Amino acid sequence: MSISVPWRKTMAGAKRLVGEQAPTPRRDRLIEMSRRWEREHARTHAPKPRPIPIVHEKVNIPILPYTSPITIIQLVGFWHGITAHEILSDSRLIPIVEARFDAIVAVRINCRIAGKRPGLMDLARQFRRDHTSIISALRQRGLRG
Repeated sequence: MSISVPWRKTMAGAKRLVGEQAPTPRRDRLIEMSRRWEREHARTHAPKPRPIPIVHEKVNIPILPYTSPITIIQLVGFWHGITAHEILSDSRLIPIVEARFDAIVAVRINCRIAGKRPGLMDLARQFRRDHTSIISALRQRGLRG
């Protein structure tokens, strides 16, 4: 029986395990650590979209409490059929701009920094934009007068 750990999924201390060797406590421990790491890696790196029944009253954006900004950006990108990289890019294509504006609003609604909503400068830093672009996005979505 030969066991190998792909180089992309290795962890510190886990080497390639090959051969018909008699089981040893160290080898068994390495195999178990490798399998546990692969299970945890598969669980944390495969986000599954989930239906969210709660929606903000002014805009049709789901409320996702305790979610990081990048996760919200990825979910909004998934709903729009584009990537988070495209949302954060400089592209001015209409579908990407619409997704970007929705992501800005979703992050504004859902994220908290020290118990408060993120400010315009925080959003601008997150989206690599000027604060006036953030104001424009919030106005177009009806969250700023």
